[in-house]
Amino acid sequence: RTDWYNLVSADWPTAAFTRDKFPGELSIAQPPFPKDGNEAACASGAYDGYWRTFGTTLTKFGRADAHVRLGWEFNGGYNYWHVRNAETWKTCFRRTVTAIRSTAPTVKIDWNMNAHTDKLPESGQDVWDAYPGDQYVDVVDSYDFFPASVNEASWDRQCHQRSGLCTVIQFAHDHGKKFAVPEWGLVRSDGGGKDNPFYINKMHETFVANAANLAYEAYYNNSEQGNVLSSLYKPDLSPKSSKRYQELFGTR
Repeated sequence: RTDWYNLVSADWPTAAFTRDKFPGELSIAQPPFPKDGNEAACASGAYDGYWRTFGTTLTKFGRADAHVRLGWEFNGGYNYWHVRNAETWKTCFRRTVTAIRSTAPTVKIDWNMNAHTDKLPESGQDVWDAYPGDQYVDVVDSYDFFPASVNEASWDRQCHQRSGLCTVIQFAHDHGKKFAVPEWGLVRSDGGGKDNPFYINKMHETFVANAANLAYEAYYNNSEQGNVLSSLYKPDLSPKSSKRYQELFGTR
């Protein structure tokens, strides 16, 4: 994220996940500009050439149909690319998508919010004010980690809030889009739900109920100190949840 070369031209991760090495779907999270960039310059078209290069990189490694989570977690103030001006950010998003598609026409663009953050961080606008329009989005995504859903009441409340998973699923359906949950998991760090098999149950139940409209989902298996400590496998930090995950999702 420090410079354009590493964002759009570097081999990682596409070279590591060519079809012969990994036949599954590839999902790549990309900020719309490096740390020294900004959404106004992006909206002006200053970065279009870089993103055409990124499309060429995807195509070079046989991953022109990858999912690109452009500006993921845009409603989180902790990310340098978070939305500052919704109209400017949407123009930036549209220009970037158009540029990528010009050299990777089968790319799948994911519009990816962070669940349970209903307002944009600076303006306080509704999170959906950052939606760039149906023609620029293929999949509507939500991350789901925090706060914890520990019973039916907390699950229903959080799933149906403006940035909740249920709201995202309904929006995707209404707009003829697939939905995805590219990262979800437990939080064992401070404030999280700890070993919470109820949450595993509810996520599986939701995926099954909406299977026809689900593009993909991925459990975030993390054991790094200072992070969410969600790991269910090597190491198993939440034994009850790990057992339930294996029962519901199986092993491969």
